[in-house]
Formats: sequence, structure tokens, C-alpha cells
Amino acid sequence: MKKNFFLSMCAAASMLLASSCSEDEIVSGFTDADYVNATFTLETPEGIQTRAIGEGENVNVVECQVFDALGEPLSEEGLRATKEVKEGKATFQARLVKGQDYKVAFFAYYKPTSGEGEAAYDVTDMKNIKVKEANSNVESRDAFTASVEVTADETLNAITKTVNLYRPFAQLNLGSVSEDIKAAAAAGITVTKSQIKVSNVYTAFNAYTDDVEGDATEVTFALNTIPEDKLVVDEEEYTYLALNYLLVGSKDTEKSLTNVEFTWETGDNKTNSPATTFKDVPVQRNYRTNIIGYLLTNPADFNILIDADFETPDYNIFIVGGTKINPTQLEDVMAEIVSKGIKDAVVTVPAGSYVSWQTLASHGSSPLVGADNEVIETVTIKGEGENSVFVATGAGVGSIRAANGGKVIFKDITVVDESVSYAENSWEFTYLEFAGNLEFENVVFKSGIQLQTEGSENSLNATFTNCTFISEESDVYGVWIADGKTTFDNCKFKGTRGLKMNEAYGSNVKEVVVDACEFGPLKKKPGVVIGTLDASTVVTIKNSSFIGCQAGDQGKYIYESDTDIESFTFSESNNNIVEDPADIITIATKEELIAFQKAVNEEGNSYSGKTIKLTADIDLANMDWEPIGQTGGNGVAAYFQGVFDGQNHTISNLKISPNATYGQGANYAAGLFGFVDAAGAVIKNLTIDKATVSGHHWTAVIAGYLSGTIQNCNVTNSNVTCTHANANACGDKAGTVTGYINSGSVKNCTASKCTVKAGRDAGQIVGAAKETQVDSCTATDVTVSATGDCTDDDAGKDIREEIIGRVL
Repeated sequence: MKKNFFLSMCAAASMLLASSCSEDEIVSGFTDADYVNATFTLETPEGIQTRAIGEGENVNVVECQVFDALGEPLSEEGLRATKEVKEGKATFQARLVKGQDYKVAFFAYYKPTSGEGEAAYDVTDMKNIKVKEANSNVESRDAFTASVEVTADETLNAITKTVNLYRPFAQLNLGSVSEDIKAAAAAGITVTKSQIKVSNVYTAFNAYTDDVEGDATEVTFALNTIPEDKLVVDEEEYTYLALNYLLVGSKDTEKSLTNVEFTWETGDNKTNSPATTFKDVPVQRNYRTNIIGYLLTNPADFNILIDADFETPDYNIFIVGGTKINPTQLEDVMAEIVSKGIKDAVVTVPAGSYVSWQTLASHGSSPLVGADNEVIETVTIKGEGENSVFVATGAGVGSIRAANGGKVIFKDITVVDESVSYAENSWEFTYLEFAGNLEFENVVFKSGIQLQTEGSENSLNATFTNCTFISEESDVYGVWIADGKTTFDNCKFKGTRGLKMNEAYGSNVKEVVVDACEFGPLKKKPGVVIGTLDASTVVTIKNSSFIGCQAGDQGKYIYESDTDIESFTFSESNNNIVEDPADIITIATKEELIAFQKAVNEEGNSYSGKTIKLTADIDLANMDWEPIGQTGGNGVAAYFQGVFDGQNHTISNLKISPNATYGQGANYAAGLFGFVDAAGAVIKNLTIDKATVSGHHWTAVIAGYLSGTIQNCNVTNSNVTCTHANANACGDKAGTVTGYINSGSVKNCTASKCTVKAGRDAGQIVGAAKETQVDSCTATDVTVSATGDCTDDDAGKDIREEIIGRVL
């Protein structure tokens, strides 16, 4: 039964005005006419009262604090008090001085009576309410908060305000279906206690600002008896396994993601080892998240619904899992999504689990959203890496698509085609077809796919980011584009054939963009094959590597074309060709990275035409690092001119300190790389963590001086300092990623928790560059400041907490 938690509070208190007079004079200077009575009525909206547990029935006190116009808490009698809640009500009386601004904060919670132990919260400071360590499954941890402003104008008359209290917490529930409980009992498992460990949550709350305090962290709720109540979701009952309140953000914060590690224990001390883990679970303040289904028996087969019911949910996640032999039928999950009228649905496939979808016999026959349904706008199929598998089955060519202009998103998953097409033995055909508005991120395709437009759908619009396409059949392309617009960013094509685009049956390929991709080895063709295209098509191939591809009809390794490339808009730039895969050098250890550095700096090997691949994380342990590529240092002019692919690995504890040998000349550049100097030179897919880089000119963590490309690189927890040495190196051009872009670009790079200090020309990502040379880069918690030691006329100029310090 839903109940209202109601607090009636009359606030009355004395307020001292600021004055040069003594305290006695101030107190004696006011008469009753200088005060006004204020009444605050607090109530918890019925909309968040959704079940027996969670109705705030345990709340027995309310903390009230009046703050002055400067936000200082007032401690005078009547302005800070704890009042008992009786029958859902509490009264607090005080008087406020007329003509003054105030803010009043409230926090209602359960305060244990004598002998019951400590309260869950330390409310000594209402601006820093601390969440104490506690057991799991404690309903009395529920709490409510609100704050209200009282203006000077309002204090001229008696004040009456109604204030809604809301939970500052997300509620996280875990529950099993009866079949799961019975199956576990039959196996000798009857759970009596449980605990959870969660990530990305907070441990302090500010009732004045209605916001969290401090940084997000990991919290473990200790083992405790499971709740006796039933968990009710959509009028269905589940056996409670865990209940906890999480502090996850401010009132304006949308959902965040947490990882939940769930541990249970039986009466005879049996436990689950390893613990069951749920990744990327959405949680949001004043919402509840329910993980329900088969939580005890065979986690690979559980079917879990996560939703939020404190308020109208704005997200819905369905966690599905099946085995390779018995995969979960995605059609059943989609039917449930449609029946619930959910617009944006996320279907999560845990690691080691399989979900299947059956394609139908004709074009336009098998959308992920029914063609007659106008409810769903977006469907996301999200895995937990390559071991999460989406399998296409059936006998047909019906494309996987969202009808009625919807969108289909695949993330962090492997896609396998086991369907059988009527054109199964046709030359070059790919059989698994996608249509409409599509987005793929971190997806591995172990079969060829075709992209097109079907029926009344809007023209194909597909993006692929960090995806891998593996073509195993000799005549099948990794991707065949028949229509619309497609973009590939940082993707890989391997096997027999790579990418083909071709117009047929009235289709129109509008645009294809290939950026920062890797093709090869490919046994049959060049990386890109162009069939029939009309004059309106735009094809762009840039910043990509072609390694071990075959020479095509025109003798090129990047592409071959059946259509004269002069007849449509075609461009290819800044690409790298490696005819022999033997030109790939791998680096897996600190010693191998040092040897590579010496080969450039001491032997003058530029590695032009070669690709260096990092195959493991490397800790440089703060050794004195000489930047790769120098001019004038050690008597050798050295530049890096190849491709360095970090393959998403991390180099940590990089330390650079200028020395007399190469450190103070105008041609000195500081970074992991000093000079990167060739149109085809690329540094990509690399993270550098905990770097300390010092220099005098062209100073950054990734590369000091750039004529080439840096893309998909990240700098974290690092410090860059660029100080004056002489007139040619006056502490200028410093950033986290690169100090100076002479030519080329920096794209899709990030920096976080870093500092940059320089005499002049300093930015969060790049010290100095043209705006057009930097694209899609972000900086978080990166401070930029002046060292104050530059001696030229531009000292301190262009020191900016912006992506680029000096725009050329």
C-alpha cells in the first residue's frame, strides 16, 4: 500500500545582523516587530512510493539547518535542530529576521534508539553528510532531502512553504524468480546472507547544495541477512537477494553506470566464488534499479530486467544470456520491449553468453523493431567484449534494421552469421545485411556484412568505430556497401577481402569515409574495391595503413576501381602502404622500446614505410628517457617517419629531463617522440599515464614537434613543464598531446588530470596549431598556467585552458 511520508515543520529562529556593535547591543536592538514566523511543510511525493520497502516508514528524525545569505550555517538557538518525527510529522518553530536572505536545508533519516547501534549517517555538518560503512540489506538507510530558499522580500510577511523531499540515493535491488530459488535449493543452496561491492558511487552529501561531495569511489556493503520482503516489479514477485542505497549524483545528474559484484552465503557457509558480476548497470538518484531473474543458477543463462520505478524510467536495460547451443532468442526480448512501450531499449549480453536473431526470407521482412510499431526509437545490443556473441540465423535476406526511422546500435560484441541466403553461393556476396540508421562500436564481425536501404526506410547511415572485420570465405568481402553514407573510423579489415562499394538495382552510394583504418593482410584484393558508382558519390580514404594487401587491377595496394575515379569525388591522403608484413615490428618490453629509440636517435633509422606495434603495456619506471627523434642531438639528425600503433596499450611513468647533450638547443623537442616528421608518419591508439615531461621548446607527452598525424591517443595523470633556456628555446609551445603542429593533424585525442606550464603558447591538448589541424579532442581536469620565466616580448602570451593554446 502506498503511503505519504509527511513532515510539517514550522521554522522559527533568531538571526543576528552583522554590525560593528557588540553582541549585547545587537541582541537588545531587535524587537518582536523585526522578526517573522516561517512555516515549512515537507512531504515526499507519492510518485516515489512504489512498494512496501522504500516508503520511508523507518524515518524518525529530521535535521534542519538555516544558512545565511553567504551560505554559512547558523548555530543560534532554534536555527539548527533535530526534531522527532511522529506519525509522519514533525514541527520546528523559529523566527527569521525581516529583510534577510536565507536557505534552509532538511535531511530526514532513521536515527537508532538506545541500544540499536549507530545511525547510517553523520549529520554533524549538513554540507558534508557522511555515509558510514554499513551492512548490506538495511532498509533503514533510506533517507530524504531538500533545501529551500527564503528571499529578503519573503521575510517581510509570514512565510508558508511546501517543500518536496526526494531521495538523494539510487536504490539497487537484486531478486530471483521462484524457479531459480527452487533449483538452487535442490542443489543444496539456500541463501541467507548477501553483500555487494559497487563502483562509481559517493560517500558524502551536501544538503545545502543538494549535491554529492568528493570523488566517486568503490564501496563494499558488508555481508548481512537478506530482506524478508518480496521484491515486486510490474506486479510480479521475486525473492529478495539484496537491497542497498547508493549515493550516485546530484539531482540534475542523469544515469551513471556502476559495476556490481554480488556475493551470497548460505547458513552452512557455502558461497559463490568467484562472485557474480553485473557490469555497466545504470543507476540514478531517486530511481530504483532492479536486477531480476536467474541470479543463483547458471549465470550464463539468467534473464534479467533492469528498470527504474521511483519515477517514470528514462532507461531500460534487458540483460540476456544463453549458451552457444541454446542462445537467448532476441525476438522474445524485443516483444517484451514493445509490450512495455519502451522507446530506448538496451539489451546487454554478458561475457560468455549468446543471443540469436532470425533473419526472414525477403527484403524488409525482419526489422529489430516491428514494421507496424512506432514505439521504439533506439535499440542497443551491448556486450562485454568479444566473448559476448550475437548470432544471425534463418534462411533469408531480410536486413537487421529498426523500422520507422529507428536506430540500431551494436557495442562491445562479436557478430557471427549462421544464416543461409538464397544467394549463398553467389560470387562476392555478403549475406548478413543491415539497413537504416546504424551505429557500431568495438564490434568484431566474423562474417561478411552488406549495408543497404530497405523499403520506406531513410537512406542508409552507418558508422563503425574501432570495429574489426574478418572475411574467411575466399570470395566474400568484409563489408559490401550498396547505398547511403558509411563512415569507418579506426577499424581493421583482415582475411581474404576488405571493403567494397557498388551501386545496383537503383541504389545510390552517397558517401564512404575511411579514416585511420588498417587493412590486411588480405589474400585476394587491395584494401578497398570500387565497383559501379555515379558522379554524386564521395569517397575518402585517409590516415590508414595497408599492410600485406594485394595489388589490384590498377596495381595499387590501397584500392582498385571499375569506375573512373575522375568521374566521382575521390580522395586518398596520408595513407601508409606496407607491401610486406615483414615490415611490421612489434614491441612488447621496456628493453625493446629502448632499442627502438636508439635505432632512431643513434643510427638515424626513420622507420619510413614500417609499422611499429605495441603488443603489451610498458612501465618505463621513471628512467631518464631521451625523446625518439632529435635534430642536432648526439650529432645525428633523426626523425620518426613511420607508423607507431599502440594498439590501445599504455606506456606509464615516462620521465624526460633536458640535459646538456640535446636538451637546450632550438631544435630540441620533448615527448615520448621528439620529432615526428613525414606526411605518412602516424602515432595512434596509445595511452600514456603518469608522465613527467620537462623541456624548453616544443614540449608534450606524446610528441614535441609534429609533421604527421596523432590520433586516438590519451594522456592521463601527467605533468608538462616548458621553461626558458635561451632565446631560441624560451619555454614555448607546450601541450599534453603535442607542443606544435607544423603540418598534419591531431584527432580523437583526450587528456585528463594533467597540468601544463609554459612561458608562452600552451594549451590543454596542443601548444600551437591551426584550428583546422585539431579535431574531436577533449580535455578533462587539465590546467594550463604560465611559468613566468620567458624573457621575450611575448612572455605569458597564449597561455589558455583551451584545446589549442596559440591558434596560428
